[in-house]
Amino acid sequence: MVSLINLGKHYYCVDIDIKGFFDNVNHGKLMKQIWNLGIRDKRLLCIISKLLKCEIEGEGIPTKGTPQGGILSPLLSNIVLNELDWWISDQWETYMPRKGNSKGFAQYARQYTNLKDGYIVRYADDFKIMCRTYPEAQRYYHAVVDFLNNRLGLEISPEKSKVTNLKKNSSDFLGFKIKAVPQGKSKYGYVAKTDMCEKALKKSKANLRQKILEIQNHTNAEEVKKYNSAVTGIQNYYRIATNVYNNLTEVDYALLRTRNNRLRKKAKIVRFGETPSDFKKKTTGIRDCKKIYRIMDIHMLPIT
Repeated sequence: MVSLINLGKHYYCVDIDIKGFFDNVNHGKLMKQIWNLGIRDKRLLCIISKLLKCEIEGEGIPTKGTPQGGILSPLLSNIVLNELDWWISDQWETYMPRKGNSKGFAQYARQYTNLKDGYIVRYADDFKIMCRTYPEAQRYYHAVVDFLNNRLGLEISPEKSKVTNLKKNSSDFLGFKIKAVPQGKSKYGYVAKTDMCEKALKKSKANLRQKILEIQNHTNAEEVKKYNSAVTGIQNYYRIATNVYNNLTEVDYALLRTRNNRLRKKAKIVRFGETPSDFKKKTTGIRDCKKIYRIMDIHMLPIT
C-alpha cells in the first residue's frame, strides 16, 4: 500500500469488510475451486469434504463455513478469495489487449480502455483495493460487492465498507493506520504516513500492563523474559511504520506510572549505558541516560 501511494499516487482506498467470512464459505463452491486449481486427488478431496462437514457438538453438521481454529482454515480461505485476487488483477494489472503482447504495449493500451485502474492488497479476508480516482474507486466498490455476492456467495458489512480518500482520512490495515500526507511544500506531492492504529495501541498497552502485573505477582526470571519477548514482538512488527517512535513513546508513557507503582520495590533502576553489551545489542536507538529496570539480574527491555 505504501508503494502504491508513494509511487503510483493511488490515494483512494476501497475498504471491504466481509460479514462473517469464515462462517459463510460455500462448501460446494470451495470444492469446485480446489478442483479447478488442479487438486484432483479424490482421497484428499474426500478428507477435505469430511473436515468441512465435521459435526459440531450442539449444532449438528454445518452446511457452510470452515472450522474455527482449524489447521486448514487459513489455506481454504485463501483458495476462496484467490478467485477474487485474479479477477481484480485481470481488470488492470495483468490485462493484455488482443492486439500486441508486449508489456509496454499493454500499459499503453490500458490508457484507452474503460478498465478500472486498481490493485488489491490482501491478507486472509482483510483486503484493500487502491485506486487513483474517486470514480474508479466507486466502480471497484460496487463491482467487488457484486462479485462477492454472486460469484462467491459472500455478503459485506455496509457500515464497515466504504471508499476512503487517504489525503483526508486514514485507513487501518493489519494494525497500521495509513494516510497520505503532503510532502514538503509541493501541492500535489503526497507520501504515505503509517502509525500504529488505535486498536493496536490499546492492545499493546493492555498486554504490557498485564505483563507488569504478572511480574509483580510472580517475581521470577521467567515473567521478566515474557515481558521482554512481548516488547520485542511489538517493536519488530511495527518497526516499518514511519511514525513508530512517537507511537511507542505513547505506549511507554502510558505504562510509566504502572511500572513505577508496581515494580519500584522489586527492581533496581540502572542507566541503559551501564547495561551489558549483549543486552544493548537487543535494541537500538536508546539513549545511555534511559532508566532501565533490573529484576532477578535480568534487565527489562525499554520500549523506546
